[in-house]
Amino acid sequence: MRGGIEFHSHTPCESQPFDDDRFDLVTSQFGFEYSDIERSLPEIRRVLKVDGRFVAISHHLDSDLIKAAIVEVELYERALDELDLFGSLRNYTEAMGELDGEQSAVAEKISKAAPLAAGLLKKVKDFREQYPDEELCREIVDAVSRLAKPQYASSADRITVVDAAEKDFGFARARLQDMAQAAISQENIELFSVMAKEAGFDSVHCLKLYGDDQGLAGWQIHLGSA
Repeated sequence: MRGGIEFHSHTPCESQPFDDDRFDLVTSQFGFEYSDIERSLPEIRRVLKVDGRFVAISHHLDSDLIKAAIVEVELYERALDELDLFGSLRNYTEAMGELDGEQSAVAEKISKAAPLAAGLLKKVKDFREQYPDEELCREIVDAVSRLAKPQYASSADRITVVDAAEKDFGFARARLQDMAQAAISQENIELFSVMAKEAGFDSVHCLKLYGDDQGLAGWQIHLGSA
């Protein structure tokens, strides 16, 4: 409980732990569309009182946000899968081995791994040329360039850092993929309207939502029950 608000974590939209006819209003801001909508709508209708309302803002497939997310997913796929930048970085790091001992010995190990470094550099160059104006490209390139410089003598420590960076970028990609997959198209909103009426909502209004810059931002969904 905080400020009069009671939070319920780990509560799926498709199965609410509330009694029938409990709420006057159910709202969602960029969340409802991630659920199984066909199962969620009857559940929302169940917990609403007579004359209750469901109001939501949901992602629109044609919004600038989703279009940008789709471009970034493509960029991630190029960097993480097709070019496998972090895999190449990992191979280079492993090839150098342990970088302790005499400076001459360390220099020799780095020199032996130079062909792998050159291969990685070529992939990075190709990636930058393909996405010269994308901030995400710069972020990935900066990360690879930073991690290619031996920061630790231990090979295991260096590989651990590489793995962590790759995992972070992977999580970011998954989030964007989820967002793009959850976004509702014009075709899907028409199907949604049919499902809402089948779930027991008497009034269904789905309108495009525009931002301050007049760009398409999402859907405004208003459902009412008598």
